[in-house]
Amino acid sequence: MSDLLKGLRPVHPGEVLDEDVIPGSRLSKKAFALRLGMSREALHNILSGRSAVTPVVALKLSRLLGTSPQMWLNMQQAYDLAIVQEKRAAEIEQVRKLERVG
Repeated sequence: MSDLLKGLRPVHPGEVLDEDVIPGSRLSKKAFALRLGMSREALHNILSGRSAVTPVVALKLSRLLGTSPQMWLNMQQAYDLAIVQEKRAAEIEQVRKLERVG
């Protein structure tokens, strides 16, 4: 992680949807969910960070918004890695690096 990004909290893609994308779309959350073919509850779980952006959701978002599915999956993966790294840092530090042979 670069020094520039150290100390910043990871951002769940649902937060980006909730704070930037949906308001910019001028759709209600219910209408946005309907456009994605999902329930308002399922969308709310993503927006609140309780659910992840899955490959299916990433494909639907990319179709709706004209973005790439990789963008949404990369954002989710970066978030997941940051959270796990933070929560399990001590365990991860116990893994010893292999010595180079030859």
